[in-house]
Parts: sequence; C-alpha cells; structure tokens
Amino acid sequence: MKKFLKKMHSPLSVSSRTTSAGSSVRTRTRAEACKKILKKRLLFSLFLGLFACEPLFAQTKIMVSASPKGITIFIASMPLNPQTKVAGGWIGFNIYRAKERNGEFKLLTKKPFGLPENAEKFAEILDKKTMDGFKESFKTDQNGVFQKFLEPNKDYTFLAVMNFPIGRALGLVYDDTDVKEKQTYYYKVAKVRQDGSEGEMSEVGQATEGKPTIPMNSPTKIKTTQLKHGLLLEFSKADDNTFRYVYRSQDSLATYVQLNKTKMGRDEAGQFDSYTDTTAKPGNKYYYTIASADLFDNRVFSDTISVKLKGNYNLASPQFMSVTVHKAGVELTWLAKSGLDSIAGFDVLRRTITEGEGEAFVKINPNLIPANKPDFIDQTAVSGSKYEYVIRTVAKDLMSFFPSVQYPFFYNNLFSPLPPQTVKAEPLRNAIKISWEASPDKDVMGYMVFRAYKTEKTPETISELLPKTSLSFTDSSKSLTKNITFAYYVKAYTKAEYESPFTKPVFASPLAELHKPERMNALSGIYTEFKGNQLKWSLPMDRETQSVRLFRAEASDTTKWEQIYTEKVIEGKFVFNDTIRNPLKTYAYRICAVSYDNIQSDFSEQKRLEPKILDVQAPQGLTIQQKGASLKVSWFPVLDENLKSYVVYRRTYSTKSQKIAEVPKGTHFFEDKATKNETYYYVIKAVNVLDKEGKATKEIAYEVEL
Repeated sequence: MKKFLKKMHSPLSVSSRTTSAGSSVRTRTRAEACKKILKKRLLFSLFLGLFACEPLFAQTKIMVSASPKGITIFIASMPLNPQTKVAGGWIGFNIYRAKERNGEFKLLTKKPFGLPENAEKFAEILDKKTMDGFKESFKTDQNGVFQKFLEPNKDYTFLAVMNFPIGRALGLVYDDTDVKEKQTYYYKVAKVRQDGSEGEMSEVGQATEGKPTIPMNSPTKIKTTQLKHGLLLEFSKADDNTFRYVYRSQDSLATYVQLNKTKMGRDEAGQFDSYTDTTAKPGNKYYYTIASADLFDNRVFSDTISVKLKGNYNLASPQFMSVTVHKAGVELTWLAKSGLDSIAGFDVLRRTITEGEGEAFVKINPNLIPANKPDFIDQTAVSGSKYEYVIRTVAKDLMSFFPSVQYPFFYNNLFSPLPPQTVKAEPLRNAIKISWEASPDKDVMGYMVFRAYKTEKTPETISELLPKTSLSFTDSSKSLTKNITFAYYVKAYTKAEYESPFTKPVFASPLAELHKPERMNALSGIYTEFKGNQLKWSLPMDRETQSVRLFRAEASDTTKWEQIYTEKVIEGKFVFNDTIRNPLKTYAYRICAVSYDNIQSDFSEQKRLEPKILDVQAPQGLTIQQKGASLKVSWFPVLDENLKSYVVYRRTYSTKSQKIAEVPKGTHFFEDKATKNETYYYVIKAVNVLDKEGKATKEIAYEVEL
C-alpha cells in the first residue's frame, strides 16, 4: 500500500522521469537520497501545515484556487458520509459562496458534500487504473476499497491534495463550475451532522476565475542534448508548489502531445529539472514546450523551441517539384537530392484548401514510392479543387522524414473524358434499349445518346443530358421503323463541359409489329401525379394500343372492381378526375390497354389513392362588436367543400389562449360574455371534414367598456 500511495500522490518520484538524465542522478549516495527525501517532506509538511487536519474538531480548513474546471475548493479533512460514524456525527460538508467578502453567503451544495454513498458511485469517479491500484494494495475488491475509506478518523488529506481526481472521489475536492470570467468569489465550508446542524465555519477562502491563487512561472533556460537513444531536455527548476509537463510536436502549427503522463516535481540533484524523450528519432525535427502546473492543474507554458536531431540519416528534402494536369489526374514529379542508396523512398502528402483554413496534410500514396521513381499521379484529385502538396523523403529506418516545401495547385481537368464502355443495343417491340458501362473518369457528370441511320454519317441527339447514374436509355420514337437498322452512339460529359469521343456504334432494329396479338403487355408508368381527385399517368408508346380502361375498387375489398373510365390513346399524358369517389375513403386503381382488335392487356400494378383533404383556409374579415355585456365576434364565411365547422379561441392578458366554442359551418359569428375593463383576444380557425384545424386568423383584441 505504501508503494502505491507513494506512486499515486508523491510529486517527488515520478515514473515517467528518466534516470538517464545524467550520471549524478544514477550515482547519488544513500545519504544524499535520504537528505533529499527529508527536505522534500519538510516542504510538503509546511504546505500541509495550512491544513493541519483535525477531523474530530468542528472547524474545517480549506484552500481555494482557480482551475481549468472553474474554481476548485480543497477541504482538509477525513472523508465523510453518513456511513463513516465519526465522533461528533459528521456526515459531510456544506459549501457556501459569496461575491463579496462581507456579502451574503449562499449555500452551493443541495445536500451535504462528501464521500459517495456507495462503492459503485465511488468507482465511477475514479479511473479504472487507480481503482485497480487500490484493490491490489488493500488486497480486496471494489466494495472493500470503499469500506477502507469509511473507517472513522482516518486522514487522507495527503492523498487528496496530491491527486485531485482521488480527492474528488473522496469528497474532499469540490469544483465550482458556475463562475463568470475574471470574477472573484468567496467561500466558506462547515461540517454538517445528520440532523442538519453545522460546526464552526471555516475561514473565508477567495479565488478569481482564471487567476491561480499561487502565481507560477513558466520554465526557462531550456537546454537539449542528443543522446544515443533519444533527446535530453533540461530546464529551470520547478517551484515548490508546481510540477512540469513536456509537450512535443513535429510541426510548429500542429497539435502538441503531452509526453509525460504523470507529474514531474523538483530535482534536487542539479540546477535543472530534466526529461528524456526516448521516442525522438535521429534526423527528425521536433518542437517542444514545457508547462508548469500547480496542484489545481493550472498551467503556464514556456516559449517553443525547435530541435533538429542528427543521426544516421541526414537526408535532403525533395527539390524542384513539378505539378501538372494528367489525363488520369494530377501528376507530380521531383528531384531526389539524396543518394538512392541512403533513402527508402518517398511519400506524397496533400491537403484541400477551402475559403477558411486548409485541412491537415494526409498521405495519399498507398505504398511507399520507390527511390528511383520520383513521380506520382494523384488519381483521387477532383476537378475544380485547390490543393497543396508536399513530397517527403523517407529514410531507411522508415521513421525519419524530410519534407519539401508546400506546393499550391488548382486542379481543373482539361482533358476530354473517356467514353462509356461496353455499349449494347437491345431490340424491343417498337423500341430499342441502349445500355452502357460508366466512363472510367471520375469527373463525368452525365451522358447523351445519339442515333443515325446506318448509311448516315452525322448522328442526331435523341436524349437530354442524362445523370451519371443513368446507364441506359430506351428509344421509343415514332420514327423507328421495322426492318430498318439504326446505329447508336453515346458520349460522356465532364463538369467542365468537356465531352468524350463517340463510342463505337452499335446496331439494332425494332422488333416487328405483331398481327392480332393474343395478349398485350401490361401498361406501366401509371399515376405519376395525384392532385385531389385527379389521376394522371403516362403511357409507353405502343402502336397496337387503341384505348385504355381504368378500374377502381375500395381498398378494403379489391375483389370488386368497376370500370370507371375508357379513353382512346392520344400521344402524351392521360388525366382523369374521379368526381364520384368518397373523399374520406381509400381507393385502389389499375389500368389496362385495349388493342384495335379489342384484345385487353394484363392489368397494371394496383395504385392506391389516400384521402387528400387539404387544410381549410383561415377565415377573413374578423370583427368584434359590443352589445351590452356581450361581444359578438363575426367573420366572413369560408367557401370550401371540405369545411366542417369553426372553432373560437380566446385569451386575456393574464390567461392562455383556450378553445371556447365550435360553430357549425353555416354560422359565421359567436356571442361571448364580457367583463368590464377586461381586454379579450380572439382567433378563429376553420376545421375540415377530417376534424383537422387549419391556420388561425390574425389575433384581434377588444377592450370592454361598460
């Protein structure tokens, strides 16, 4: 347990710090080490002297400081909750706050603050690694750890002050997050008993948001020494009340990563604190900054320093980069300044430049580019985009990189796209279907289809620009004639309006017309639009079709169909108004074609028409007239076959709007009782046959005078 607690709370020995900073650290004598420990414990004792913890006494001692969470209050005490059963019956702490030292202190905590009520909540606050450490030290499970902290009269102030996450779990560290920027606050804390009575108030602690209680200095005099395996950083000593964190980046503008995961305290062996970055690689350039942090985790940073490590690989960055448009994308070429025998290859990095800041650079070559082939084609570039490229030389260790300068480039594909692939023409009855595979070019936005008689030289356009997702087109023009072969071509078009060459022609003839067919094909394309009772559909061109028949059935019983419409075929769209349907019922419809020989085709798929009752418009002309102790609210009638009734809403200045009446559609006024000197506000809504209220009128007000 002692080893674990020392590791968890002690600022004097930190696992992330290296012992390779210098021989003086490794050869320190036992006497010197003891002297150092005694000196540090003396400083630590002086610090805790402010909080000399006397858990059996009523008065509580606190320390307050700004922190990244807002303002943090540290309570010097043993952990408390109703289960601790300490002398005096203390169960927790009441925390008070004021905006002035002599102002009114208001209670911050809704219930006594302290140790969580059970082991589960205690574990939720602690991180798993810390809980596992406690389990190992106490040789018990999670509940056993919790019970240890419930033991009466046990003082864990030393542990809480050196590790605030543990302090929060023990109920000894409270974070006031509801604070305003640069505002000063004053705090008092008192122990509280089960019956709600309090002990003596603590002395007032104060803190200003964003300003630590104990001033800190950022590290200075940063020195670096390259070692065989890493980089040694030395910097000015930490103050007695601060710790050190080391940050590193490979780009001065990129995100800095914290290297040491635990606190670094003072190193009494020399004039400097130190840290060894064992992950630094020879030949790379790094940027470092050192942070000072106090007990409340407030941090101040040193100036940034840059270090270029020497090593086995001192390679030159690529030079004379050239970027040009290639038919397959963007082609990059460069000159390798380092010898081919000293490098592993190259990487290409790219980022997109937008109106704001550019994105981060991303490596776009899937495999390392060979050292003897300094060129690359970016096939993922999108026409119309602005990019920046960087080429970097990769050393033999695959860890050392030497980037080129950034090269901006606006990419616009100036080449014609490749035509569609594998074009086919399929004969249909009175039509020809042309299909193809997509063009390999990623900038293609669509296709167009062309047709020519076999003997013609210039094809004619027979389609609009089809979207790139459309890979087929059916030519059903009346100009198609049986026994004549037609040639078809397809072109691809880019966003920059460049077009591909024609595809090779494909040939087909429409199938011959059938004489007196026994059965016609079912119609398709029915019901392209619904508008109220109106049905609208399109028919495919079929020279055998003489007319169409429309059938209807109630959706609840599709075994009983009735023919409600017959129409001769006219090229174009067909429209039918079903005026005899019940607007509140759902109907199913289907159509079939009839040939000149009165042969009926199969039925189309059934299509259902749900009730389409639109909202009724709001009434107009809303007026109010007073007649003695009543008000007459009137409006113009709404002329709509779907109108069922009107509803009247009323409110006053002090009451919400409520529905007070529903008026039949034949009535367009309502009389309401009135109270002297009261102001009434009215709105009217129309209700349709589905009992759905429409939009409200503009609110009208009337002040009653009696």
